[in-house]
Amino acid sequence: MRDDVFRSMLVHEAQIGRARVELDIDGAPLTPVFDPVLSDLQCRVTPARQISDDDLLGRSAEATHWLYCEPVDLRVGDRVWLRPVQTLLTEAVEAGHAMLCVDDTSGLRVGGAVEVGSGGEAEERIVASVGVDLIVVTPAVSEEHEAGETVSVLRTYEVLTVDDEAGLGHHLKAAIREIA
Repeated sequence: MRDDVFRSMLVHEAQIGRARVELDIDGAPLTPVFDPVLSDLQCRVTPARQISDDDLLGRSAEATHWLYCEPVDLRVGDRVWLRPVQTLLTEAVEAGHAMLCVDDTSGLRVGGAVEVGSGGEAEERIVASVGVDLIVVTPAVSEEHEAGETVSVLRTYEVLTVDDEAGLGHHLKAAIREIA
């Protein structure tokens, strides 16, 4: 497959995070924090239709999806964040409020994770209910958000295996598991 054909199939943009584990005062490990290492990975994520019992390559039997991309420093244990659906706030939201007016609720579902805002000001919340042009999130937002800011569905995956699928560094195939 020519590289331009492969690149045309990479329809998603993902962010990659790598675990950093700090120790508490007694030397015990704390919950890992995932620091972003790549923010614009062009990739394709597809449901795992065929699950193998690949002992040699790791935990691919646990995979819920496959990720395809050009060669990058992707490692087992990394986190992958996708924002497959985005909508916009149609009204400003004050800190402490949970009801968000949005321009489109397509793709938003109760129990799903969303990210309100972007960059360092983004807040991750869970959708408690979906209406015609609004959603209610839990917990309420802790920062003010202006009309026009994005609300993105947030999907988080754990990288289980990474394989140089075509050989010679053409592209990677990673077994990933969606984290609820």
